[in-house]
Amino acid sequence: MRERNVVVAIVRDGAGQFLLAYNRHWDGFSFPMTVLQEGANPTGELARAALARDLRAAHLHATADQFATVHLVGESARTGEQTLYHFTLFEVRPAV
Repeated sequence: MRERNVVVAIVRDGAGQFLLAYNRHWDGFSFPMTVLQEGANPTGELARAALARDLRAAHLHATADQFATVHLVGESARTGEQTLYHFTLFEVRPAV
């Protein structure tokens, strides 16, 4: 079975609301995320980079801590193949 490793940036405000960004691949909104290259490890730096990319910010000062890993099997919309997704979630806290 095909596998994909994905880093997800979770940002919450003081009221518990989440930041979502437009995901052009899905034509909808999602948490900022990035698919890892084969053999790459999920890191907070990759979570911060995903957030900076989606916010179109050249430099983003933030901390990122891993807090969960979620595994899901589903059909890839791109390839149509059954895929095992490994989502590594990071709480990202931008500096204010």
